[in-house]
Amino acid sequence: MKALPLPKSFDENEWFVIILLIVSVLIIRKLPRKFPKSITILLLLFPTASARLIDKFLSAPDKDFYDVFDTSAFELFDLLSYAMYAPFGYFFIYIYDYFKPKGGKLVFFIIGSSFFAIGFEWITHQFHLFEYKNFTFTQAFVFYMGSQISTVLFYHFILKLR
Repeated sequence: MKALPLPKSFDENEWFVIILLIVSVLIIRKLPRKFPKSITILLLLFPTASARLIDKFLSAPDKDFYDVFDTSAFELFDLLSYAMYAPFGYFFIYIYDYFKPKGGKLVFFIIGSSFFAIGFEWITHQFHLFEYKNFTFTQAFVFYMGSQISTVLFYHFILKLR
């Protein structure tokens, strides 16, 4: 089995992912436990899998909207970058479960969360995590809206299975 290659240069985008993951894990560990371990694992895996699926679509050769990190080649830190979506999905549902928004408040919550995601994506762009080619923050906003909605639907689905 061939190992994923390391980056050609270890710079701010790799450090950004490492620090973000460490800080996120520390915050999750400090938060009061809200969900059973099985639900927590699913809440961490769903955004990671969703991000990978969407990213595969958006960075496909026929679309080629952006590259992750320094090259279009898949390397170890590309894999780690998907892990950074896990805590954000968890925090999103943690806050959603706390406030339990319904109706117009749910719409506002999803729109607000999507704007937060765009703000965070802008920060990742400053650290050269994403190199955009034919992609805009407006397009990303639409994907974040869909992602937030699907995360809420997934959360309710797994609660029904409990």
